[in-house]
Amino acid sequence: MSVELPRSNTGEYQLFVSGDYEIRLFGDPHVQEGSEVPALNIKLNVGVEGTNSLYTREPLQDVVCDFVDGFAFGKAIGIGLRSTTNWITVTKAVLAQNLDGIEVQLAQVTRLAPGQTRIIPLELRQSSPIRVASLEITLSVESEASTSTQLRVSLPLRQLPGWTPGSRITIKASFFYAHSNPTIFAVLPPQLPHEGARTLPILALRKYIETLTFCQRIDPPKDGAGVDIHEHDFWAEAMPKNDFSWIIMPAGRTTWGLDWHGPSTQEAWGTVSALSGILQVNGAWRNQAFPSDSKVVLIGHSNGGQGVWHMSTHFPDRVAAAVPAAAYIKSQAYVPLTHARFAHYMDPMLRAIVESSLTPDDNDLHLSNIVHIPLLAVHGGADGNVPAWHSRELVNILRTHEGNASLKEDPGQDHWYNTVLKNQDVQQFLDNHVRTDDERAVPPSFTLTVSNPSEVGSLHGWRIHSLHISGRLGSLRVDAPGDGIVRVSTNNVESFSLQDESVISGIKELTIGSQTFSRSHFTQFPVLFHLASGGWAATSDGSFSPSVPTRLQAILSTAGPINIAYDGAQAFSLAKRLAHDLHLYHRLDSELTSEGDNSPHTPSAGNSVVIGTLKSTSVQRALREAKTPFRLQDGTLVLNGKPLPTTTEYMERLGPAAKDRTLEVLKSEATSLSRLRHPSILEMVEPLEETRTELVFATEPVLSSLENAIPGSGKHASLVELDEIEIQKGVLQLCKGLSFLHSSAQLIHSNICPESIIINSAGDWKISGLGLTIPLLTNGNPTRWEFPTFDGRVPAYIQRSFDYMAPEYALDEQLLTASDMYSLGCLVYAVHNKGSLPYKNHGSLSGLRDNAGKPVPGMERWDPDLQSLLRSLVTRHGTSRPTPSTLPSHPFFSSLPISTLNFLDRTNFTAKTREEKISFMKGLTGVLDKFTEGLQTRKILPSLLEEMKDTHLLPYILPNVFVISQALAPTQFASLVLPSLKPLFAIKEPPQNMLTLLDNLSMLQSKTEKLVFKDHVLPLVYNALESEHPIVQERALSTVPELCETVDYAEVQSVLFPRVCAVSSSTRILSVKVATLVTFLAMVKTLDKV
Repeated sequence: MSVELPRSNTGEYQLFVSGDYEIRLFGDPHVQEGSEVPALNIKLNVGVEGTNSLYTREPLQDVVCDFVDGFAFGKAIGIGLRSTTNWITVTKAVLAQNLDGIEVQLAQVTRLAPGQTRIIPLELRQSSPIRVASLEITLSVESEASTSTQLRVSLPLRQLPGWTPGSRITIKASFFYAHSNPTIFAVLPPQLPHEGARTLPILALRKYIETLTFCQRIDPPKDGAGVDIHEHDFWAEAMPKNDFSWIIMPAGRTTWGLDWHGPSTQEAWGTVSALSGILQVNGAWRNQAFPSDSKVVLIGHSNGGQGVWHMSTHFPDRVAAAVPAAAYIKSQAYVPLTHARFAHYMDPMLRAIVESSLTPDDNDLHLSNIVHIPLLAVHGGADGNVPAWHSRELVNILRTHEGNASLKEDPGQDHWYNTVLKNQDVQQFLDNHVRTDDERAVPPSFTLTVSNPSEVGSLHGWRIHSLHISGRLGSLRVDAPGDGIVRVSTNNVESFSLQDESVISGIKELTIGSQTFSRSHFTQFPVLFHLASGGWAATSDGSFSPSVPTRLQAILSTAGPINIAYDGAQAFSLAKRLAHDLHLYHRLDSELTSEGDNSPHTPSAGNSVVIGTLKSTSVQRALREAKTPFRLQDGTLVLNGKPLPTTTEYMERLGPAAKDRTLEVLKSEATSLSRLRHPSILEMVEPLEETRTELVFATEPVLSSLENAIPGSGKHASLVELDEIEIQKGVLQLCKGLSFLHSSAQLIHSNICPESIIINSAGDWKISGLGLTIPLLTNGNPTRWEFPTFDGRVPAYIQRSFDYMAPEYALDEQLLTASDMYSLGCLVYAVHNKGSLPYKNHGSLSGLRDNAGKPVPGMERWDPDLQSLLRSLVTRHGTSRPTPSTLPSHPFFSSLPISTLNFLDRTNFTAKTREEKISFMKGLTGVLDKFTEGLQTRKILPSLLEEMKDTHLLPYILPNVFVISQALAPTQFASLVLPSLKPLFAIKEPPQNMLTLLDNLSMLQSKTEKLVFKDHVLPLVYNALESEHPIVQERALSTVPELCETVDYAEVQSVLFPRVCAVSSSTRILSVKVATLVTFLAMVKTLDKV
């Protein structure tokens, strides 16, 4: 693997190497070395890797089968390749040699993340023999920047002659594990001619399997740990004589073969069908081919012996006989939990959970499944690694079940001895049970026991598919005494099936508990029985729902490369480490994809891992589609209805260093917010209070972070709807804040990104994230530059984002205020592009280096002014960028709505003359429709209401206020507008004020409650009736008829009518007198109703 090193001032690095002494691998040092001190031999090669290449060959990862008589013994070829700093894709593979009868093609397009190692899968197609020393293959490799290169690879071949009677030759074969993962296994052909087709294959499971990528040990150690089965013949030489059968020696995927569980079991069965296919396609070998679904005879030593017990008990219908040698019962018995120091302090309830999770590995609990299988256990009586009582226990349990099991215990022999499998007893046992015509009758009664149905096959054609209580044992008892009736009893079984008709041939009926099914029920197979509310029901439609895995480990058993989807730099770091561990420790392939990945990529058929937050689209999709037991309720993640730990609990789980760093940044953030006061900096209203478990401070009310408000980003629904005007306004506000930080505070923010921008209740964009600011001067001297790093163990929000980091800071070691303008440019790009960035650096300095200076992509359809703005900000060097004070003059911010908002800004508006304000208010009504309702309410309306203290401006302000108010809900109007209008209802000069208010009386009435209208709005009408201006009186009188229809009768009779009478008697203006008469006529209709 490759590791990107931080910059060293001295050019020196200290490398710390740590190795664990695993007693299961190396044995007790007292026994093995006669020493008190365990010793490890570690081989470490360190070299400097060039940065110019897109990739590095990994020849130790290559997978190449042997050629026998010129024909490939398998169709899978693998080429080890590691990407260096970029995403690369292998798109094509061709044979570079001019060879007839053979061709190579890419099994699937393979994409590699930066630093990822994958085995490129190639498929061989051959029609005639070739006898060359190597295959020359050319791979087409494309980078993320669409750079295409050709890689020529030479794969050495081992050419073997065809096997002959009596020859003992180990052949290296290959196949595709999980459809696309090239995998090696070894085979031994039958010793006698024309055999193999008429006998069962022998599947041999080895302890400590070393694949081609692991260190190779020539001498087998005493504990049985061995050598690479594909490079040395030690394991093959340990095999008994195979006159009749093929011996198949799978690798098991890892050094320990995953104890031959899960993926190792999956691979072992895959080698059986793979060898069958290899033999079937070649005419010279076809007469020695066995069926692909053939039963096998299992043999194995030590861990492989345990694997024999496991595969036999979990897939009994695939096993004809078994020979476990020096086998332990299960891992829990080999290295028991009681030997761990923490077990003495462990809560018994938690221990029960741990032990329950291991139930599928409890071979002894599943022994009822192999009572019918002939079994010979072999063990050394003086075994110092796996005591002989392991085999004695298992054999004795089988004997109590009247099983066909025997034990060969060799007195005085240790864990490994040359005749452990090569002896007369084992040889005779194998010869007796490899014949395909040796079919055993189904016993009259048997019991199938399962703990995880997805990991257990059928027994005599009966299979359990799901349990009533997952994780607990379930059993199916079948009794067929010969009277034509099959009686079935179940325990904790929810569904089971009959696989084929032969299972119940000759019976008349089947009973399950108290229910009876006649033979006529079963016309199609398989038949599924499932427990319904009314009892057992039978169906034959073949729609078996797959059983839900009972433990997370099941994700390793995959049908293709594991899909790892991630969201963000921190998740990408974790995804790469996970992919590396899956490849190194499990030999499993992985495909990485990001949330915003637009590459033409189809996920594999494999299992999926999603790394992200509750904001991530892929996480939300998985929760929404109910693909996991987790759900999202009211913004909280719950498991089976119970909420998961909070952020406080998450902090408690951080390591000491990560926790200290997190608290340090958060405290610095709070300190900066309290010290830095500016309209564009998030305002702290309550100071920091620190307790043993909490950091608490309060800011001004906020609506959202900019990250959650970006249009089309798929994040949580925001209370802010951003349009282009909102974005332009917000960017200008950020410029003011940055200008303050750079000039007055002498700080570089260094982490401008959508997460650090907060939108407050007024819709203003405020700068936060001040915990990572860098002072321009420290103690009077320029601040020293620090190497930028990203630590996946620390929360992303307290680290600088490599995707927003300026190149001169990361690459040139420069501390410039212009770096914040680069980050601002990336932010503007992301806001206009649904959250996607111009460059994805994936938390990697090398990724930033590769992208630095590249043209800003994906802007072809954007406004030319926006393109010009971004090209001026997102540059390789900071000297050419605009400053926070010069950026607002860019044409991008020259629109009429922005000019309007700038005019209304408090710092500008208060300095304007009354004439300038009147001219502005007259034109404002015509441009209000260019603003969203939210922007009108949050930004324009407050400015207008604040200016209403100048009564001479009221005639020009009020029309705009009422235009905006039309879109307000009554509650909004009552809280935002009405308090400012109430004092105006008594102001009689100038008369235009009351005229405007009276013209909007209907709207005022519709926006206020009845009692509020009576107490606070009707006084406007009463004051207008008392006005000295006839036009105001006439306008007030014109509102009275409609008021009579909506106001209480008592109010009309006792207040409104007398005031109209007073106007009529006091006025000398004819038009007013006539208006009162018209009003009286309208009021009579109301007064006559009582």
